[in-house]
Amino acid sequence: MTSPSAVEGRAHLAPASSRTWLLASAVAGASWFVVDGLLLPPAFGGTDIYYFKDAGINLVSGLGFVSRFTFGNPTFLDQVYAQYPPIYPLLFGLFAKLFGISAVTNQAFNAAVGVALGLAGFLAVRPLIAREFPRLGPVLLASLLTISVVASLFLPGVDRPDGLGICLGLAGLVVFRRQALGPGAVAAGILCGVALLVSPFAGGLGLIVVGIVVLDRYWREKGLVAAIAGGLRTVAGALGVLVVGASLMVLFFPAWLPAFAGVFLGTTTQNETGGGYFLALLRGEFGVWLGAFPVGDPYYFVALSKFVFVLVVLVAAAIVDCLRSGRSALASAIVPLIVISPLCLIVMPYQGNYPPMSAALVLGAIAGVALGIPPTSRRIHAVAVLIGFAGVCLLSLPERVRDTNVRIATRGSMRPAVEAIDQLRDRLRGSDAFLAVSPANYILWRQEGLRPLITTYSGLGHPEHRQRLLYVVASYGGSGDRMAPQLPSWLTDKEYRLVHQPSLPQQVSILGLFTTNSSWTWESAIYRRKD
Repeated sequence: MTSPSAVEGRAHLAPASSRTWLLASAVAGASWFVVDGLLLPPAFGGTDIYYFKDAGINLVSGLGFVSRFTFGNPTFLDQVYAQYPPIYPLLFGLFAKLFGISAVTNQAFNAAVGVALGLAGFLAVRPLIAREFPRLGPVLLASLLTISVVASLFLPGVDRPDGLGICLGLAGLVVFRRQALGPGAVAAGILCGVALLVSPFAGGLGLIVVGIVVLDRYWREKGLVAAIAGGLRTVAGALGVLVVGASLMVLFFPAWLPAFAGVFLGTTTQNETGGGYFLALLRGEFGVWLGAFPVGDPYYFVALSKFVFVLVVLVAAAIVDCLRSGRSALASAIVPLIVISPLCLIVMPYQGNYPPMSAALVLGAIAGVALGIPPTSRRIHAVAVLIGFAGVCLLSLPERVRDTNVRIATRGSMRPAVEAIDQLRDRLRGSDAFLAVSPANYILWRQEGLRPLITTYSGLGHPEHRQRLLYVVASYGGSGDRMAPQLPSWLTDKEYRLVHQPSLPQQVSILGLFTTNSSWTWESAIYRRKD
């Protein structure tokens, strides 16, 4: 039997242990940021860099909070940014204003968001793991901290706001658990409100998950009336941020709200994005909704596997708990949290980034709820959280290793790529013609002072819109033929001719250990319009 003095001693050790792990988290996060954000070469971008960062770059370049790449805009005219709420592009714009527009600063920004996400996920599950596995605690926690930071928890899509949104949702769970009920509920709601202004899905799911956790804790500690009041506090905190944020946006960028509403509801995008597919499902158009699943995209199934793995583990734990504890296993918020996790597939079926986001947020929430349930049930769910959390991170590590190898291999190609950009800039000087580049190296063109379109721009499918498109620049890597550039479907020999092509494969050195051939390069094939 444990003596009262021993229990009291452990109670005093708990805050000290928490501070120790906070310090360890800060050191681990800072160390990986230096490696990923500053020492390793920058990573290629994707289409999302144009969706979510172009407007921020334009703002700090004096062009306004606008982008030519807006859903439902097939012209070359600037439109007010409308893809998502504005926090993320404005934050990136501020970062670019302070540190410059370059591939390196873009990588540093992405690394900072990834580190913050990994730390938030670790801090959300740490108390439960430390409590249920005291003997293995230091080893388990050190391992989870390392893989969570390196993998950015679930390796969110680069250049997207969603990772930051989930980070804020997880931070809300951590803050609520560490503070008194009243202030904690409000603070968690405020963080969810900020998340809504970063990523609608991440913020919306975060608010639902945090709300369930708040209701659960109030219900167990203070009863039904207090639970309702606690939930209202959380909602009030989120609504307060939304009202202030939306008011500021309408004040400084009046055209943003109606433009964003069109994208969000799918009314101006032909269901290309936003909530159009979910609205179609509500109208009974099951075929339209089902057609949104990107079954031809292998990366979608990689992301889906992380969600399915976590869901299977959590459902198995819930079943075992029900078999052992009976109805008492249903007395917490764990089952409702599991039930709402597939919302990502129902609301946004086309978006491969959302399933692992949901898995990470639900894991963090269940880790907090499990601290307040009976010991037998707590142990079952602690094992599930440990397996699920480690599984998500470990499933993301191969992608991290692959991307790191590509980044190292392409370091030497950046200089000739910049030289080619400078030559093309001289040819375009004084011309009103356009050029379109692949999303992969778009940031390199902005770094060199040019403002290109990207080859996935919707307006370029119309021949009349290509009349002023003088150059098309296609990157390598990711096409069916690794030695061939990624050509858009509308680029034909009838309209364009090849004027520059890098020599591939290129010999590269990986960490000085071995030399190999690589078709990944920052260089591009350049095509010029024939007429």
